[in-house]
Amino acid sequence: ALGTVPISRATCSIQIHHKLEVPPVSLFRTQKRRSTGRIRDQRGAALVESAIIIMPLCIILFGIVEFGFVFKDSLTLSSATRAGARTASAATKSTGMMTAASGAAEKAASAAKFQNGDSMLIYKADDTTGLPPTTCSSVTNCVKYTFASGVWGSGNGDWPAAEQQACLGGQIDSVGVVMNLKHQSITGFFPFVNNMKLQERTVMRLEPDTEQCP
Repeated sequence: ALGTVPISRATCSIQIHHKLEVPPVSLFRTQKRRSTGRIRDQRGAALVESAIIIMPLCIILFGIVEFGFVFKDSLTLSSATRAGARTASAATKSTGMMTAASGAAEKAASAAKFQNGDSMLIYKADDTTGLPPTTCSSVTNCVKYTFASGVWGSGNGDWPAAEQQACLGGQIDSVGVVMNLKHQSITGFFPFVNNMKLQERTVMRLEPDTEQCP
């Protein structure tokens, strides 16, 4: 009949095929949102883990630095007391023994940071314990030096050369040197380390004096 347009099978198949080729856009968007959320979760977890790890590492690092300086001060005092005792033992029955011994100890301890009130003792050591007397005076054969205003004092007390026993065949005295230091904290992270009291002591026998002994 006139005015009628026939529809072929080829036309129908093309139209159906065109409808099937539409991409699922909504599915792609959902997957992208899920991936973005997963990345954000991973970043947050990494920040939390970093915060948990950094604190213990800082404590360990500061501890190594702080106690390293404590150990350094202890070694410095030990070296200084040995230098003082060695100098004193070699200056037997000399009027300048105390001055020479204190000078040697001060020079060897120059690397330490002394504070006001730190002290050094040079004394006649106890034969049994090697400890110093309870007080320093001309009677007890002990000299005490005190650190103040950046320098060591002239010393309080004395050990006269006539009182030093160092003759062969008789009793030989021992000389002791003690140094006290208050360690100052370097990092400030450990309050108990600040003003920690360090003490080192060295005791040596006086060398026999053949010239002034009968």
